[in-house]
Formats: sequence, structure tokens, C-alpha cells
Amino acid sequence: LCSGTGQLERVSGEDWVKETITAWRHSIWVGVWDPWIVIWKGFTSRMGPKIWWKTIREIVTLERMHRAFDCGLMTYGMIKAKKKAA
Repeated sequence: LCSGTGQLERVSGEDWVKETITAWRHSIWVGVWDPWIVIWKGFTSRMGPKIWWKTIREIVTLERMHRAFDCGLMTYGMIKAKKKAA
């Protein structure tokens, strides 16, 4: 896709799934081990119980993303290129 524009050269890509796969579940466990920000916001903000619903929804989403990366359904990577000289 990048090469087809004619504006870039030395286009390359890297698969970063292996390096980032653990981060999906880690972000869930950060909330499990230190849930006070969600609890505090649930009691003190106008959001109330809605913030708890959003948190649970996020946990489910992160777990689904982890599984999708693990089985190859999703990929995560980096594309780099150099802009051609004018």
C-alpha cells in the first residue's frame, strides 16, 4: 500500500504481536490489583455505576483482543518508510 503511492521508498514492516501480546492481559491485571480508581470514580463522579459498566466492557474487549492476536486473527505491527526526495 505504501509503495504504491510512489511517494515513499525503503518501505518495510515488522510484526510486533510477539512483543505486545502480554500487554493485553497485563492491562486487565493492573486494574484487578489496584481497583481503587474505578471504585472511587464510581462513588464520587457523576458517572456512578456507568463507570463500572464501562470497566467490565473494557475487560471483555481486552481479553477478546488478546485471543484474536494469539490465534492470528489480528496483527499488530509497525510500518516504516522514507519519503522520496523532492
